[in-house]
Amino acid sequence: MVNRNTLKEVAKAKLKAAKILHSAGDSDTAGYLLGYVVECSLKAAICKKLNLTNYPDTGRHTGVFAVHELDRLLILSGYSSEIELTKNPNLFNNWSILTKDWKPEIRYNINTYVPTIISAKITALEDPVDGFFTWIKKRW
Repeated sequence: MVNRNTLKEVAKAKLKAAKILHSAGDSDTAGYLLGYVVECSLKAAICKKLNLTNYPDTGRHTGVFAVHELDRLLILSGYSSEIELTKNPNLFNNWSILTKDWKPEIRYNINTYVPTIISAKITALEDPVDGFFTWIKKRW
């Protein structure tokens, strides 16, 4: 099990690393890491929502919580109703940009992302008003 505070620090570190890699021209690795920013953020929010110190992905909870599917983690967080087109279109669009084409298996791919997509994903995370990372940090 991973500690909630560790998940928050990992999310921040993955974002920093993704931005460095993006600047260096490694769009694929940057895109892969940006998915983990979303995943770790959601897992930290799940911990807070369930009043847990550690994310419950081992033992009897494995079947429910040991996932990398971003949409499923959003549901587990209890915040899926906040990311709806009719409720907050900008946040919904940012979520869509972040989750499009991301899954852990992309680590085996090359030429998945181009620099403009990575720039859009970083903006979708960090937009000061409706960025996913901006939004989730208030809930983790």
